[in-house]
Amino acid sequence: ADASAGTVLSQRPEPGRRVPVGTPVSIAVATPALVTVPDVTGSPVPDAGRLLARTRLTMGTQQREESDRAAGTVVRQTPSAGEQIPVGTAVTVVVATPVLVTVPDLTGRSASEAERLLTERRLVLGQRREEESRARTGSVLMQSRPAGSRVRPGTAIDIALAVAPAAV
Repeated sequence: ADASAGTVLSQRPEPGRRVPVGTPVSIAVATPALVTVPDVTGSPVPDAGRLLARTRLTMGTQQREESDRAAGTVVRQTPSAGEQIPVGTAVTVVVATPVLVTVPDLTGRSASEAERLLTERRLVLGQRREEESRARTGSVLMQSRPAGSRVRPGTAIDIALAVAPAAV
Protein backbone atom coordinates (compact mmCIF):
# COMPACT_ATOMS: atom_id res chain seq x y z
CA ALA A 1 0.00 0.00 0.00
CA ASP A 2 1.01 3.63 -0.41
CA ALA A 3 0.34 4.26 3.29
CA SER A 4 3.11 4.11 5.86
CA ALA A 5 3.85 0.66 7.24
CA GLY A 6 1.69 -0.03 10.31
CA THR A 7 -1.15 2.28 9.24
CA VAL A 8 -4.64 0.76 9.56
CA LEU A 9 -6.14 0.70 6.06
CA SER A 10 -9.58 -0.75 6.81
CA GLN A 11 -11.58 -2.50 9.49
CA ARG A 12 -14.64 -4.72 9.80
CA PRO A 13 -17.10 -3.86 11.18
CA GLU A 14 -16.73 -0.34 9.75
CA PRO A 15 -15.95 2.59 12.04
CA GLY A 16 -19.01 4.11 13.75
CA ARG A 17 -21.09 0.93 13.51
CA ARG A 18 -22.64 -0.22 16.78
CA VAL A 19 -21.88 -3.82 17.66
CA PRO A 20 -22.33 -6.03 20.72
CA VAL A 21 -19.52 -5.99 23.27
CA GLY A 22 -16.94 -8.68 22.47
CA THR A 23 -17.52 -8.58 18.69
CA PRO A 24 -14.19 -9.29 16.96
CA VAL A 25 -12.84 -6.41 14.82
CA SER A 26 -10.70 -7.31 11.81
CA ILE A 27 -8.18 -4.77 10.55
CA ALA A 28 -5.98 -4.53 7.48
CA VAL A 29 -2.58 -2.98 8.21
CA ALA A 30 -0.23 -1.50 5.60
CA THR A 31 3.01 -3.39 5.08
CA PRO A 32 5.93 -2.13 3.01
CA ALA A 33 5.68 -2.98 -0.67
CA LEU A 34 8.66 -5.21 -1.49
CA VAL A 35 10.49 -5.61 -4.77
CA THR A 36 13.23 -7.97 -5.88
CA VAL A 37 16.64 -6.35 -6.30
CA PRO A 38 17.80 -6.75 -9.91
CA ASP A 39 21.35 -7.82 -10.76
CA VAL A 40 23.11 -4.69 -12.02
CA THR A 41 26.67 -6.08 -11.84
CA GLY A 42 28.48 -5.77 -15.16
CA SER A 43 26.17 -2.96 -16.27
CA PRO A 44 27.38 0.57 -17.02
CA VAL A 45 26.25 2.93 -14.24
CA PRO A 46 23.59 4.73 -16.36
CA ASP A 47 22.02 1.39 -17.36
CA ALA A 48 22.11 0.20 -13.74
CA GLY A 49 20.32 3.38 -12.65
CA ARG A 50 17.58 2.88 -15.25
CA LEU A 51 17.11 -0.77 -14.26
CA LEU A 52 16.84 0.16 -10.58
CA ALA A 53 14.31 2.91 -11.39
CA ARG A 54 12.20 0.44 -13.40
CA THR A 55 11.98 -1.75 -10.29
CA ARG A 56 11.12 1.29 -8.13
CA LEU A 57 14.50 1.40 -6.39
CA THR A 58 17.07 4.21 -6.38
CA MET A 59 20.79 4.41 -7.06
CA GLY A 60 22.59 4.88 -3.76
CA THR A 61 26.21 5.68 -3.10
CA GLN A 62 28.67 4.96 -5.90
CA GLN A 63 31.99 3.76 -4.55
CA ARG A 64 35.06 3.38 -6.80
CA GLU A 65 37.42 0.41 -6.96
CA GLU A 66 40.27 -0.53 -9.28
CA SER A 67 39.21 -3.47 -11.43
CA ASP A 68 40.10 -5.27 -14.64
CA ARG A 69 36.45 -4.88 -15.67
CA ALA A 70 35.46 -2.09 -18.03
CA ALA A 71 35.71 1.30 -16.34
CA GLY A 72 32.33 2.66 -15.29
CA THR A 73 30.67 -0.74 -14.87
CA VAL A 74 29.19 -2.05 -11.63
CA VAL A 75 31.47 -4.57 -9.88
CA ARG A 76 29.33 -5.23 -6.76
CA GLN A 77 26.05 -4.09 -5.27
CA THR A 78 24.38 -3.92 -1.87
CA PRO A 79 21.75 -5.25 -1.29
CA SER A 80 22.51 -8.29 -3.44
CA ALA A 81 20.52 -9.31 -6.48
CA GLY A 82 17.44 -11.37 -5.59
CA GLU A 83 16.87 -9.85 -2.14
CA GLN A 84 13.39 -8.56 -1.31
CA ILE A 85 13.52 -4.94 -0.13
CA PRO A 86 11.04 -2.08 0.30
CA VAL A 87 10.18 0.09 -2.71
CA GLY A 88 12.34 3.21 -2.84
CA THR A 89 15.35 1.67 -1.12
CA ALA A 90 18.76 2.88 -2.34
CA VAL A 91 21.12 0.29 -3.82
CA THR A 92 24.82 1.01 -3.25
CA VAL A 93 27.15 0.09 -6.12
CA VAL A 94 30.90 -0.33 -6.47
CA VAL A 95 32.05 1.00 -9.85
CA ALA A 96 35.15 -0.21 -11.72
CA THR A 97 38.00 2.20 -12.33
CA PRO A 98 41.07 1.25 -14.36
CA VAL A 99 43.77 -0.69 -12.55
CA LEU A 100 46.89 1.42 -12.21
CA VAL A 101 50.42 0.27 -11.42
CA THR A 102 53.37 2.28 -10.13
CA VAL A 103 56.30 2.97 -12.44
CA PRO A 104 59.57 1.89 -10.81
CA ASP A 105 62.75 3.99 -10.75
CA LEU A 106 64.93 2.59 -13.52
CA THR A 107 67.77 5.11 -13.41
CA GLY A 108 71.20 3.58 -12.94
CA ARG A 109 70.00 0.07 -13.76
CA SER A 110 70.97 -2.09 -16.72
CA ALA A 111 68.49 -2.53 -19.59
CA SER A 112 67.84 -6.17 -18.58
CA GLU A 113 67.25 -5.20 -14.94
CA ALA A 114 64.93 -2.37 -16.06
CA GLU A 115 62.98 -4.80 -18.23
CA ARG A 116 62.67 -7.26 -15.32
CA LEU A 117 61.38 -4.54 -12.98
CA LEU A 118 58.86 -3.38 -15.57
CA THR A 119 57.64 -6.93 -16.22
CA GLU A 120 57.14 -7.50 -12.48
CA ARG A 121 54.79 -4.49 -12.46
CA ARG A 122 52.92 -5.55 -15.62
CA LEU A 123 54.63 -2.87 -17.72
CA VAL A 124 56.71 -3.26 -20.87
CA LEU A 125 60.05 -1.91 -21.98
CA GLY A 126 59.46 0.47 -24.87
CA GLN A 127 62.03 2.06 -27.12
CA ARG A 128 65.66 2.20 -26.13
CA ARG A 129 67.84 5.03 -27.26
CA GLU A 130 71.45 5.76 -26.51
CA GLU A 131 72.83 8.95 -25.08
CA GLU A 132 76.43 9.91 -24.50
CA SER A 133 77.23 10.14 -20.81
CA ARG A 134 79.95 9.63 -18.26
CA ALA A 135 77.58 7.33 -16.36
CA ARG A 136 78.23 3.59 -16.41
CA THR A 137 77.84 2.35 -20.00
CA GLY A 138 74.54 0.54 -20.48
CA SER A 139 72.86 2.11 -17.44
CA VAL A 140 69.50 3.84 -17.68
CA LEU A 141 69.86 7.63 -17.69
CA MET A 142 66.21 8.61 -18.20
CA GLN A 143 62.79 7.04 -18.51
CA SER A 144 59.69 8.28 -20.34
CA ARG A 145 57.41 8.10 -17.30
CA PRO A 146 58.58 9.38 -13.92
CA ALA A 147 59.22 6.89 -11.15
CA GLY A 148 56.25 6.72 -8.81
CA SER A 149 53.69 7.76 -11.44
CA ARG A 150 50.64 5.54 -11.88
CA VAL A 151 49.82 4.09 -15.29
CA ARG A 152 47.73 1.31 -16.76
CA PRO A 153 49.25 -2.17 -16.99
CA GLY A 154 50.86 -2.78 -20.37
CA THR A 155 52.13 0.79 -20.69
CA ALA A 156 55.45 1.00 -22.54
CA ILE A 157 58.25 2.84 -20.73
CA ASP A 158 60.98 4.18 -23.04
CA ILE A 159 64.53 4.49 -21.71
CA ALA A 160 67.78 6.27 -22.57
CA LEU A 161 70.91 4.19 -22.01
CA ALA A 162 74.36 5.62 -21.35
CA VAL A 163 77.10 5.16 -23.93
CA ALA A 164 80.67 6.39 -23.63
CA PRO A 165 81.22 9.85 -25.11
CA ALA A 166 82.72 9.82 -28.58
CA ALA A 167 86.45 10.53 -28.63
CA VAL A 168 87.31 13.96 -29.97
